[in-house]
Amino acid sequence: MFSANLQDIANMFKKTSELEAMLAFFNECIDGIYKIEDYEAKRKVELVNGLFGILQTYSLKDEKDAYFESHKRYIDFQLTLKGSEKFLVGNLKDFEVKAPYDETKDVIEYKPNLKVSRIVSKELDLNVFLPYDVHAGGIYHEDNTIVKVVVKAPKELIKLKF
Repeated sequence: MFSANLQDIANMFKKTSELEAMLAFFNECIDGIYKIEDYEAKRKVELVNGLFGILQTYSLKDEKDAYFESHKRYIDFQLTLKGSEKFLVGNLKDFEVKAPYDETKDVIEYKPNLKVSRIVSKELDLNVFLPYDVHAGGIYHEDNTIVKVVVKAPKELIKLKF
């Protein structure tokens, strides 16, 4: 799991053409190219080389209603555009599977677990969830609704170098 303000790490997106396309898409979202109706409809936007974005807005929920998930094929890049939300994040090895892997949705669902970290995502915060990160978003922080964009990146396209 990685979390930072997009403006602070924008230079990290200059390493590959895929990351550059992702940053350009994030900037379009920030600049208001897409309308609220696109977010309400959860519009899917195809990018490059298997990357795609999903525009979203929804009401936030209590921690007790958290939906824990992870993915096998994609890395989630979640950018908060308006509002703030809390994420609950934990390591795959600490969770028990509730519903097995659904290949069509690229999701594994997990039973809730107390071994989680809490992260607050505010405007222009980018949160990156890797395949071993179990995460639950959409948790109430200060706002009742969130507007955000999620880019799904095939994990083989993203090379993490520290």
